[in-house]
Amino acid sequence: MITAAPESAGLVPERLVKAMSVLDDAVADNRIGGAVLGMVREGKLAFLQAVGYRDTAKTERMKPDAIFPLASMTKPIASVAAMILIERARMFLTDPLELFLPAFRDAKVLTTYGLEPARLPITLLDLLRHTAGIGSATVYPDSPVGKLYAQTGIHDPEQPLAACIDKLAALPLMHQPSTIWDYSISSDVLARVVEVVSGMSLEHYVADQVTKPLQMVDTGFVTPETEWGRLTEPCIDKLTGELPPRQDGRLLPARIGGNSGLVGTASDYLRFCQMILDGGTLEGTRVLGAGTVAHMSRDHLGAIPHDSPAGNRLLGPGRGFGLGFAVDLGGTAHPHPGSAGSFFWGGAFGTQFVIDPQYQMAAVMMINQRNQLDWCLNAFRPLVYQALA
Repeated sequence: MITAAPESAGLVPERLVKAMSVLDDAVADNRIGGAVLGMVREGKLAFLQAVGYRDTAKTERMKPDAIFPLASMTKPIASVAAMILIERARMFLTDPLELFLPAFRDAKVLTTYGLEPARLPITLLDLLRHTAGIGSATVYPDSPVGKLYAQTGIHDPEQPLAACIDKLAALPLMHQPSTIWDYSISSDVLARVVEVVSGMSLEHYVADQVTKPLQMVDTGFVTPETEWGRLTEPCIDKLTGELPPRQDGRLLPARIGGNSGLVGTASDYLRFCQMILDGGTLEGTRVLGAGTVAHMSRDHLGAIPHDSPAGNRLLGPGRGFGLGFAVDLGGTAHPHPGSAGSFFWGGAFGTQFVIDPQYQMAAVMMINQRNQLDWCLNAFRPLVYQALA
């Protein structure tokens, strides 16, 4: 990717200084340990800078090539992996999930009155847009379905994905399919479909079809031992005096799915964003067709509501959801800046990205601080958009 001075790519240097000073202040306040902020505009890498510290002990300064846990920013990459198979007619968005995973054939929904049959089959489209009715024990730990997930070990990192998804298929859904957007582990189910259809593990399929072609050299489900010194650590939570939850990027989990698990750098993820911004291609390497990217980045909810607790928190008014990421619908309904048609997502440890075709811009913020997710969600967009000329 071509590098350029910020002002030559339509960014305001003084405003970028202001953005980094906000992150510096957050480090000084022990809100975060450190951060990396990067922006591409008009096809050029125009900004990439680090603040704070890489380690909990605050002995090593953060560098732009630091490696972060991506958490839910794994989902868009897994979604691209699935769309590659759809482009090759190996599967289709309208296909029922049971075609690939027969255990989901007799899905039931847990209601106040007991179990009732699913009125519609779960489709691959439902998995991509999170309308499959599947839940998440991490987001809804106290819900009846969330408790079942926890008791059954659906999220157990020591169990292979195939075993976890087989267990999931035997449990009830949280919602009727295609009736509501809700945060879920649908991307894990999608990952299992990718494995079944491709005949490869998700780890190897993503590397073969996405990260290696895009030269995302530091992105994977585990970090080589030679690079452990670049892994980021959170700072101690000043309210509890303890370290917040964190992912150990040195270990390859048995459960490798599409919901979370990847680790990577800001520069790697900016390459992924630029590929999407350029309609599926980067530096002469095509990963997806332009029409496929356009289809992924438009709203696929329509009249389907997202007024679940997670939907109100992660999407809010004026937003929809495409095939792997949220979409800004435009207007003034949402308080955060962003153009109609921009799309975005983030991760639980504080990572965020936005792709804005109107401004020909993509931005990534990398933070590893699970206890500051809400602050990261609120701070990212204003920091990025105030820097545009």
